[in-house]
Amino acid sequence: MNETCCSNSTNMVVVACSGASNLGQISNGIAVRIQQQGIGQMTCLAAIGAHVDSYIKSAIDADLIVIDGCAVACAKRTIEHVGISDFRYFDISGVLPDVVKGKKYDQVEFESEKALEIIMEQIK
Repeated sequence: MNETCCSNSTNMVVVACSGASNLGQISNGIAVRIQQQGIGQMTCLAAIGAHVDSYIKSAIDADLIVIDGCAVACAKRTIEHVGISDFRYFDISGVLPDVVKGKKYDQVEFESEKALEIIMEQIK
């Protein structure tokens, strides 16, 4: 079985919530944009949660960015569960406090842009 994906050309690795709410979708969208802009490389949070050694090692060796949608902090808890404690953390519900968590997705793209600007100022 191949346990590698998406070669890492930068030392910044991003994992994000991709939960079923608007905030989870915003989190994932930000991670995608960071990768598209060549600033960092996304990696699979599910593979880390499944204890795939190569994914855990790449997260440990990187400048790790963890982006959660809300205060439930599933991404952060997953990363901590595998023993990683050195990472920069963002909770979209804190970054965009006026956005209410829910199943309404019509503003996700606009809200993602706002959150991306705020996060980019802190990670560059």
